[in-house]
Amino acid sequence: MRIITGLILLLFITSANSQNTADAYFKAGLENVANSEFKEALKAFTNAIGLNTKFAKAYNERGQIKNMMDDYYGAIGDFNLAVEIDSNYAEAYNNRGMSKFYLGDDENAIKDYSIAISKKQEFSEAFSNRGFSKFNLEDIEGAYFDFSKAIDLDSDNADKYYNRGVVSVELEEFVGTIQDLINLSLWIHQTPRFLITGG
Repeated sequence: MRIITGLILLLFITSANSQNTADAYFKAGLENVANSEFKEALKAFTNAIGLNTKFAKAYNERGQIKNMMDDYYGAIGDFNLAVEIDSNYAEAYNNRGMSKFYLGDDENAIKDYSIAISKKQEFSEAFSNRGFSKFNLEDIEGAYFDFSKAIDLDSDNADKYYNRGVVSVELEEFVGTIQDLINLSLWIHQTPRFLITGG
């Protein structure tokens, strides 16, 4: 009985240590990303997954690195695993949609963005991304709606006004276009120059 209890305790300690080490690799990977050390980040996230195969966030982060490296199919594989582990992982659905967008598969990208939005209804980035795919498929009104919703959720992002302005031109809604350009201009003038130029 003591032997069995000891084995259970040893397994528990080993599992806890593995998770702690997996978390450490994950944290290191995030630091690598912050320092633009993407190959190192890829290795760190892979090490984290090797120690914890149910680490959804590590799959998601590794998938984003693969997207950056143009390994879109590899990225989709990681995002598939992330949502298999956590079916409510809105960010992973959104990121998988981006992989499909980069591959020119706008229809399936829209499906993933829509799932992401259903899981996280105030997901501004997913609305923006879906707007791009709808625009590519010439669903101009749908794109306008998504860009407008993205602005409602994140009114401080200048890119979103620009995106809706471009779509407004397509819809010949010139009044809306002018207003978006005014909002963009106001944002630029209210933002410190070093934030705009990166200088």
